[in-house]
Amino acid sequence: ALIDLGGDIFALGRKDDRPWKIGIRDSRGDGILGYVEVEDSTVIGSGDYQRFFIKDRIERHHYNHAMLLKSGERLDEEMVRAVFTKLQEHHDALRMTYRELNGEINQSCQGLDYPFSLEVYDFCGKIDAVELLEDKANDIQSSISLENGPLMKLGLFYLDDGSRLLIVVHHLVIDGISWR
Repeated sequence: ALIDLGGDIFALGRKDDRPWKIGIRDSRGDGILGYVEVEDSTVIGSGDYQRFFIKDRIERHHYNHAMLLKSGERLDEEMVRAVFTKLQEHHDALRMTYRELNGEINQSCQGLDYPFSLEVYDFCGKIDAVELLEDKANDIQSSISLENGPLMKLGLFYLDDGSRLLIVVHHLVIDGISWR
């Protein structure tokens, strides 16, 4: 069998009275990384997540996707909070935290009571509302912490012409294709 670095295989029993030989392929095209022989075992490839922490040298905490939605109406803060709280409860990945201990990355899923992040700003009547919004949006984007979470943060901004909802989600939770 052959798996990409990010795939999993469950090997039950033996094949032709020999252990299963599993080849692990680098999903980024670097060829076969190696083989393992297993029986009654699971082979789990950590793939892009492990590469993200070890090989790629980017600012880990600030590697996120952001979208700013505009509404001509005033969005209800409690409705936004209720919708995204439910979303965070439903999707475990939004409640993950990542800590590096002794050179290993440890991923933990926090409970349903995990804090939700929604910052609300009222810039109605402010001449520099757009600049204020941009500053706060940058603050929200740069505030994601892999160790402490949450990996999704929201900003709700009230302006004279309506509302803006900023949604920021770390790349470990969602990829660029899915985000679109």
